[in-house]
Amino acid sequence: MDTGADLGQLTLLELRLAIKNLGRMVVLALLFLPLVLLIWLGLSLLPALALYQATASLVQAAAMFLLIQVLALAALCMLWLRYRRSLSLPRTREQVRALDPDYNGEANREP
Repeated sequence: MDTGADLGQLTLLELRLAIKNLGRMVVLALLFLPLVLLIWLGLSLLPALALYQATASLVQAAAMFLLIQVLALAALCMLWLRYRRSLSLPRTREQVRALDPDYNGEANREP
């Protein structure tokens, strides 16, 4: 009987520790995000500054910086669309349609 009680107590203590650590991890994530943004800005500025130094054209340097941001945003949008498509369970729907050709993807509702 002691083994079961000890295991239960160990589980509770470990759950409490995990919950405390989860809170610490959330705080670390909140501190992590601004640093990642600053690093991204710094790395995005490097090619733009190099272009400015080579051409002495502020317009071209600004265009380079904006191009990097737009390309990154486009890549994120493409990933978003890919992941959103997978949320609709396309392979499961395909199998259901193979089993029931009258299936249209909506829940069957009785009038």
